[in-house]
Amino acid sequence: MDVLQGLSHAQARLSRITGTPMGESMTTEDLVLSVRSQVEARRAQIYDAMHHIARLHTTHNSITLVNRLPPELLATIFSYVCSTSDKNADLICISHVCTHWRTIALDAGGLWTHIALTHPLGITTFLERSKSLPLSISLTASHSPFKPVLNLVSSEITRVRSLKICIPHTVDPGFITRRLKLAAPALEELSIEDFQLHRKVERTPPAGTRVPIFDGMPALRTLSLRNVPLVFLPKGPSALTKIDLHLKLPALPILLDLLERSPLLESLSLHGTLHGDAVQSQRLVTLPRLTSFSVHTFPPQGIASLLSSVALPPCASIALHAPLDIVDSFADIFPELPGPPPALAGLDGVLRRLELLWSESDGEELTLRAFRGADDFACAPALQVVASHISPVPGRRFLCDWAFDTAHVETLVLHGNWAPGRGREHHLREHWPGLLAALPALKTMRLMSLGSEALEDLLRCFAIGRVEPCPKLETLEVFDGKPEHVFWAGLTPILNRRRNKCFRTLELFNSGELPWGEDVTKSLKDSGLEIIHDDDHEQLATDFA
Repeated sequence: MDVLQGLSHAQARLSRITGTPMGESMTTEDLVLSVRSQVEARRAQIYDAMHHIARLHTTHNSITLVNRLPPELLATIFSYVCSTSDKNADLICISHVCTHWRTIALDAGGLWTHIALTHPLGITTFLERSKSLPLSISLTASHSPFKPVLNLVSSEITRVRSLKICIPHTVDPGFITRRLKLAAPALEELSIEDFQLHRKVERTPPAGTRVPIFDGMPALRTLSLRNVPLVFLPKGPSALTKIDLHLKLPALPILLDLLERSPLLESLSLHGTLHGDAVQSQRLVTLPRLTSFSVHTFPPQGIASLLSSVALPPCASIALHAPLDIVDSFADIFPELPGPPPALAGLDGVLRRLELLWSESDGEELTLRAFRGADDFACAPALQVVASHISPVPGRRFLCDWAFDTAHVETLVLHGNWAPGRGREHHLREHWPGLLAALPALKTMRLMSLGSEALEDLLRCFAIGRVEPCPKLETLEVFDGKPEHVFWAGLTPILNRRRNKCFRTLELFNSGELPWGEDVTKSLKDSGLEIIHDDDHEQLATDFA
């Protein structure tokens, strides 16, 4: 009975679906056709509803304020949004907002000229949508197939303006260099980086190794190679204005060949190992437009050879960083020449402030800075030399016998590493006379964190000899030191001799109490000497007011 009732209910439901009376029979084929027609009708209804909704959305989008803008203006807005990101994700999102935006984005070929993708299909799409406009391409891939990507790029190399490549571990750097030796008349920026830290170390190329000359990139202005050997030498004179070589530096003769072919060079940055010849080369390369010269190399003799081989203009900012081995010294950074090396000769007559720092706050380093302004603390140094060393000791070429002109220096800052309990600084004594003798125009001397013995030895240099050093000295400042009785005893006659001349100010901060009585202090002040002492609350209040 239950089975008959279930069969009856099924027949009734089938009759409702197919529209066939209960008493009539249907074949299987008719039944399938009937069901299919019902499904198609239902699907058509759904499609009509979807198209109706889409039309409503389109109508709504067309009346929004942003879509009332002219297509050219909207495309310009898109370009500003995309320019803030190195990736293409923003542009892809914009092209999927609505039909109107997608149409404008696809028609604006300039939006698709910056390619930062890794998949060949995506790069092909961008190449097609960019039409024939100049390209800016940045390729960084570690897992995707890189060779097909580079083949796609090389096929459009004639319209590539900027090309940046990070080589994955699966690709031989030689493949990159071979594929890039194609005529690229529009290329202005070329950057190749091998970001693998554990690649097999290559042997130093033998002497006489030549780098091929390539004349296929006449518009190249920026060349940046990181952990990649020099790809080629441009056929000079080239249009290069910036060169950045990081690791795997070429030999010095090849580097000089590159510089000699780049007369328009404005920025040069070298980081890596650069060996110099023991005998200085007579070759000299002049870089008349260079404004930034940054060298971070090992050993220091390589820097010395480079300084003797290039001539720089007075406006150039020079930054040298030399990690020193246990057998090296600060003097090894500079060539042994009778005068300033050609690279530093442009500083003659322009330096006004000299800072020498060997404080522990800067780590195990000796830092020398020379500035064009005497008191302009916002400007960058014209020369900065940093020597990293284990327990560095200030000595020759750092404290005296400088490889550049100091005849016009007006301000000297000495920042030592004195601290309570630290031993005496005997090694400084022999360098003080040479230091003061090389500063005839000095007006301000600022002594910071120097021990009592170093201060005493420095003052003795003013009392020895018939001619006192630094005759134009006006201000003496002592910071963070603990002068003892010998220092004050040596300072008193110097003040008495100079107070009626150009010497005008004595500043003492965190340097103990003044040893003079009130009568002596008053006498010095009455003669025109200004004494500023951090324990003199009345004077400090006047200064702050």
